[in-house]
Amino acid sequence: MSDELLLRVFSCLPFWDRVRAATVCHRWRTVALCVKLWRVFPTIYNIASYGALITRSGADPVTLTHEGLTPELALGFAALLRAHLHHVQSLTIAFEYLGVDWSASAGRKEASSQLAEALSCSAPFLEHFALRDYRSVGYRDYLDVRVLNLPKIRALDLRGLDMGSLRAWEGSPTINSITLRLPSAVQSLVEDDWRVICSYPGVEHLSLDLSTLSSMSSGAQLGSGLKHLDLCVPWACFENFASSRDLSTLRSLRVQFTVPPDTWQSLGELLPFVPKTAVTAAIDFPPTPSHRQMANLTAWTDRGLQITFRDVAYDPGLPHVLCKVRKLSLSGFATCCPDVIPQILETLPLVAELTFDMTVEELPREDPARHPLRLTKPTTILLETLRFVSARPRSAVPLAYILPILDGLGGERVRPARLIFDRVPPRHPDDLDPLVPLRAFAEDVVVAESQSVWPEYRGKWSWEWDDGNMA
Repeated sequence: MSDELLLRVFSCLPFWDRVRAATVCHRWRTVALCVKLWRVFPTIYNIASYGALITRSGADPVTLTHEGLTPELALGFAALLRAHLHHVQSLTIAFEYLGVDWSASAGRKEASSQLAEALSCSAPFLEHFALRDYRSVGYRDYLDVRVLNLPKIRALDLRGLDMGSLRAWEGSPTINSITLRLPSAVQSLVEDDWRVICSYPGVEHLSLDLSTLSSMSSGAQLGSGLKHLDLCVPWACFENFASSRDLSTLRSLRVQFTVPPDTWQSLGELLPFVPKTAVTAAIDFPPTPSHRQMANLTAWTDRGLQITFRDVAYDPGLPHVLCKVRKLSLSGFATCCPDVIPQILETLPLVAELTFDMTVEELPREDPARHPLRLTKPTTILLETLRFVSARPRSAVPLAYILPILDGLGGERVRPARLIFDRVPPRHPDDLDPLVPLRAFAEDVVVAESQSVWPEYRGKWSWEWDDGNMA
């Protein structure tokens, strides 16, 4: 076997399997040292071994991810950053909170100090920085982001960060992408908070999860350079937001909100405030919306709306409302009656992108074969993209639940051009490639780049070679 072919085999292995495979013989160990294999690193479990692996990347910028950081691990991780931060291009830190009380930890103060000191080191290549925590207290327990020195940062992903800490980068000209999720303790945004959010002159992509808010001031206008806005807010706050800002300059707008039962009439009144093209909205309906309640959505579906149903029961009026929808997302499938999805699909001739939002913890424990998905009528669906996503971090939808759905879609009658997963499904112990059974159902099998369990599976699943990863 040639070195080039052996290198391709290594690139298909899960990250830590590469380390074990490299011990087979001297030649395999030599090939495994190729720097192309060591540019993207998954979650860190062994700090000492991790540092040794990073050195294999040479001088090339690398991507580091650490999920489940505790006060005990923070000291070792801080030492790792001090040694290697100078050639890190993307850094993601997800703090552990389940069963860990940072405020009561004896080493919390020292861990916080060491971590902040490490992040203040020179980082000439660092362009993407992510801090993630979903507790209500934010980051103040263990890291003061105001001391960080990130002169060339281009993308911020801050989940659980309060507005006071966001001011650390206020007005930064290098930042062009911001993702912000407020902790649940934050109930309102005042005008000064909006001034901070809109103070970045170079931001083109802005994603705001403000779902915890109960009130929101009109605030400042959005930046003139903003092109893409992704917004998750309560319905009452969105009405105020849309009516007080000029959104006509946006290239794309994605809005997610829950529609209270008593505000359906307002949907039609909102149309004048949003641009006429490139609009996507994900609407969480009440469990059993009626045809009468959904009548006002007909005008939205003409504009390419993406609609999300949660645990929805089939209603005879759905085909009339959804007849022009091209993007459809279905969640709560495990708790839905299994004949709901076929009835919806059989009356959606224009749907091109279909998403099943399935959370592993919600799936029934009995055999999924007892809940088959079957299309009982001939259909003319021209499905371009079929997605499977799981809302829980570090979780993927098992193949046992995916295959019956694909089989039930009718084989050749509904054959998607692309099959997309946000994470690689768990593989069977006897199956080297977890995606082998899926290739019979689609021309391309793709694993989304964000939050992939195995970074080496990112991109198109094929033998096209591209910098040590599957292209």
